[in-house]
Amino acid sequence: MAGPTIPHYHMALRQLMEAEQPELWRWFVQSLRTSRHDTAEAELDILKSAYRLDGDGHAALAGIGHVLAGNLGLDCEVVLYQALTDPGSGRRNAGVTVLGDTAHVVFAGDLLTLLDLQEQEVVLAHELAHVWLFRHDEGAYRCLDHLMHRLAAESDAATVTETARRLRLHTEVFADRVAAQLVAAPTVLADATPEMMAPEMLATEMSAPDTLAAVVRALVKLHSGLHHVDAAAYLRQARQILEADASTSEGWTHPELHVRIACLASHHTTRNDTTRNDAARNDAARNDAARNDNIVTHLINGADDLDRLDLLGQRRLELLTARVLAGALPIARGVPGAPTERLTLHGTMFDAQIDGTDTGGATPVADEELAAASPSVRHYAAALVLDLAMLIRNEDAELSDLEQLANEARRIGVGDEFNTLIKRTTAGATR
Repeated sequence: MAGPTIPHYHMALRQLMEAEQPELWRWFVQSLRTSRHDTAEAELDILKSAYRLDGDGHAALAGIGHVLAGNLGLDCEVVLYQALTDPGSGRRNAGVTVLGDTAHVVFAGDLLTLLDLQEQEVVLAHELAHVWLFRHDEGAYRCLDHLMHRLAAESDAATVTETARRLRLHTEVFADRVAAQLVAAPTVLADATPEMMAPEMLATEMSAPDTLAAVVRALVKLHSGLHHVDAAAYLRQARQILEADASTSEGWTHPELHVRIACLASHHTTRNDTTRNDAARNDAARNDAARNDNIVTHLINGADDLDRLDLLGQRRLELLTARVLAGALPIARGVPGAPTERLTLHGTMFDAQIDGTDTGGATPVADEELAAASPSVRHYAAALVLDLAMLIRNEDAELSDLEQLANEARRIGVGDEFNTLIKRTTAGATR
């Protein structure tokens, strides 16, 4: 199989943290280097709390772990355990701890007795996907994970907490996808086969090819405790949920089950069209990959919303601010008698690169670009244009003098919001 692909969210967040917090990043890289003593102590803790699955009775799963690690290119030993938990606790899960050159995978609860061997392979592959991600590129994404969760634990900033949450969810979706790739090559579906998609792309049916079905069964069994699960039935159920409610995941450690399945199914579907040449098939593959990424982004991140921003969304909003001003400021400056210095000072408050002659090189917002944005972002963009309108409006001016800025608001897709805000503002001024 081709090697796993790092999620876009992880790459973008890593780039942001390395660029904006270089000293903190280097400190975390150094702090994650464990000593031999620390490794031995951690391994002893595992041995005290779990039963190691040695011997012939567990040889099949141990062998699968060895093969999966090899297929991922991991140069580490895989050791399996069953947690010594209270049988009545109901805790059913799996986790992995990497100590030195060994990946210690611990199963908890009745997971191993509940799943068949292929489904156990799915869970094991999921955990080893975490290992691959954390060891990739000299442990950069392990550093990213620890950095964000440490910041979230010690910070009151909602954007930091939201960033750590989304990072967890994207990591779990990534591990699900890698597990499906590892268990078997994806089944090639005919062009007529519908897909699991975001609400505007939902099809009328979904199929359950063998590999996808195994992952679905494993996940549903893990969540439900059932011994028998119909994968195709749950795919239909997940589709029904998304048709009725395709809102963004609210999960903190893992996405909701139907969201995990939707993200997984979108990546699992491939196209097989022998009538196309290689270039056309490559283009189709790239389009499918972009579509799949969009589905995951929709279900995990959602649209940017001022009430729920992560760090990446915060940066996008900063760029959007500069772009709105790039279109509106020149218009405001062109109004006869406009207070140029006040306009420049106002723009600089939002972006230090804005001066009296340009707007820092930002590209203005495209026509109707914000028409589909979240209500809070649309309101914010309209308010930015309104601020400029209020700066150039004098006591004797008519509202018609502001028509050019009103047109700019309509052009970028926030005309209704602008009209509402200016009516409120002028009504207040009149009173």
